Amino acid sequence: FQIPEENFVPPLLHALDPPAVRRFLFFNSSHFHLFLTPALYIVLWCGIYSSLHLYLSQYLETYFWLFCLSVSAFSVFLTSLLLILLSRNNRQININTDIRLVPVNEALSQYRVLVGETDTVHNCTSLHQLFFVYFDLSGCQSQLCEALEERSFARAQLQAMLRQKLAHLLLVTEVEALDPERSERGADSEETPLLVGEEGDTPTGRTSPSDHRGAPELTKNYSLVPEGPPQASAQRISSSLPLTRLLMTYSAIYVKLLVSHRLPIEQRPLHCQRTNTPCLCQYIEKTVLR
Repeated sequence: FQIPEENFVPPLLHALDPPAVRRFLFFNSSHFHLFLTPALYIVLWCGIYSSLHLYLSQYLETYFWLFCLSVSAFSVFLTSLLLILLSRNNRQININTDIRLVPVNEALSQYRVLVGETDTVHNCTSLHQLFFVYFDLSGCQSQLCEALEERSFARAQLQAMLRQKLAHLLLVTEVEALDPERSERGADSEETPLLVGEEGDTPTGRTSPSDHRGAPELTKNYSLVPEGPPQASAQRISSSLPLTRLLMTYSAIYVKLLVSHRLPIEQRPLHCQRTNTPCLCQYIEKTVLR
């Protein structure tokens, strides 16, 4: 099959090409961590040594080598602990990369393709790569619906659980500001909206201090938790919108863990052809719905 270039190249550039995202990718890369490790060890060693030397200087002449070994061991322990925390954090969903790839996966899902971004080290060089994986989401969507029906989740219960799990995940997009000259020629000022956006949206305006004459930059935060109508809060999960939103949210982190072989072991995979590898719906059930 063939995917039109305009269906994935512009969304990918919009998601990962901004300078702020590229800076984040550099400082969060494995290559940067290679330089961070010895620097952190030296800083910790000097800090611990100078602090203990200030209060235990009378014992250093007798136990100097033992003191240096103890400081080195403690510095290695703290450095290793920080690296373990960073490695564990890379297994979790990332707002700056995985969430920004949600619109891309929404466009590619109609072709049964998912994309994810990975960071690997090759010859002391960090390589950021995009992996495109063929994956049909129809089976995972049906399996999630059946799992929620078996657990007797109502729509209100599902939304409350998703708010608890996904409240910190927001998709930030830029919106166009209202032209002041056009608004003056338009309706009365009391009837003219101050910000452009759909009803109920609350974009946040940011004006550049260096250029007050230019149009203000407005950003809008989109919650990844689907909101249903109030009358549907007691109904069962029958609409595919919450499940589709959930699958799209975790699609990029799933591809990243899949190609890097960091997914948890699953003895009975459902929709994944790789042995002992959970499919997307099983990964969501373990990480979100429990």
